[in-house]
Amino acid sequence: MPTLMDAKTKTLERLAGYAESFRDLFSRPEQVRWLSFYLWGLIETTGRRSIEAIARAIPADALPSSASPGQALQHFLTRSAWDEQKLLKRLRERLESLGEAGSSWVIHEAVFLKRGQHSVGVHRQYLRDHGVKANSQTAVLISQVGPSGYVPLALRLYLPRGWFETARPTQLSEIPNIDRQPQSKDMVARRLLEELVQDERRPDSIILANGFASAPELVGSVKALGIEVVEDAKRLSVAENGRDWLKSNLGLDHFEGRSWRGWHHHAASVLAAYGFLTLEESDRLPKRLNVG
Repeated sequence: MPTLMDAKTKTLERLAGYAESFRDLFSRPEQVRWLSFYLWGLIETTGRRSIEAIARAIPADALPSSASPGQALQHFLTRSAWDEQKLLKRLRERLESLGEAGSSWVIHEAVFLKRGQHSVGVHRQYLRDHGVKANSQTAVLISQVGPSGYVPLALRLYLPRGWFETARPTQLSEIPNIDRQPQSKDMVARRLLEELVQDERRPDSIILANGFASAPELVGSVKALGIEVVEDAKRLSVAENGRDWLKSNLGLDHFEGRSWRGWHHHAASVLAAYGFLTLEESDRLPKRLNVG
């Protein structure tokens, strides 16, 4: 009778093939190997998906003989030079449901409560969805909700103006030039939207969550694209459930590093892990992430 580890090993083998489909986006083959290990850990590890927990869970016989998995994963996420935006673009190209008839894109927030002050973007800030101020990181997230269910498409950290006043030079130096200045959440959303529509598959409508709906420039940008802005509480709820599922089941808010690169590499890996489930193991996704 197959054991649980047998099933997990088979998933790791399939993830190796899935990661290989992104091979041309990486400069070295070992980066693809560690991508597959990290995706496997996000999907199969229980509890908090820290780098250390994932490293401990990787089957020993799958690791290169000389590898230190914790150090290798840390390097892959925080220091290895690969473009997470290209990975997400490739993922979207593989999603046949992107822009399908009857779909909506939802622009909303993902909030990550924090105790310390040292991670990029952490600041005491107003949380639109909660109506309170809290020490946190906040990301702008665009998700699709449609006949095929929930799919997260793109996300980016929001950097509050107050954070820039205390940011360390080393943190600022690795942030892309375009993000190295204060921008509103609405501006971040507009940039993400502009990047998504370049994929040439657009939704029937866009739903704007709290705060975004009252931003005239964002609403104007959506209408200028010829996409209708609608209110749909059910689809918004599905998107928020999906965001929370990414946190609880794939560790979207479990990253413990402090850098811009590390956070975005982790977040892109979470979306890639969800993409794997969507494309190959959709039965593992909860029914509450469907529209019907």
